[in-house]
Amino acid sequence: MDVHDNTTAESELNKFISEGGSLAMLKNISGDELEKIYAVACDFYESGKYPDAESLFQVLCILNHYDTRFFLALGACRQQQARYHRALETYSYASLMSPSDPAFPFHAGECLLHLKEFSSAIQAFTSAELLAKTRPGHDVLLKKAGVMLTTAREQAEAGNAECH
Repeated sequence: MDVHDNTTAESELNKFISEGGSLAMLKNISGDELEKIYAVACDFYESGKYPDAESLFQVLCILNHYDTRFFLALGACRQQQARYHRALETYSYASLMSPSDPAFPFHAGECLLHLKEFSSAIQAFTSAELLAKTRPGHDVLLKKAGVMLTTAREQAEAGNAECH
């Protein structure tokens, strides 16, 4: 195999992905198989085996980078392990894919609060609150975002008071 063959294969793969293909499609992994992996990963998560769950959610994200559930779960695993910067990267990527989903800025806000980045947390919770207001079925998240927004503002004020 020469360099030209590699370039052609890479070009074809890029075209396949850019036209909506995924590695799962390329490898003939069915939706049912992905759901089975997802169920196992969720079981790991629910039983507190976050590193194991994270590994499976990473695989799912690679196999089907269009399913934002996989990214939400991957971010949650990282957040549960106090790996807030990594969780933020995951939520940020997913929010680019699904910008109207309030879950991503909400969970990003939680991470930012842990990192004491109050201004950014306030922005994230404000965004989550606004998105939840415009999307039906997000009443619980709307209330949580409001509570967390108040908390972030209080913590920001307390932090500013300590600095003066």
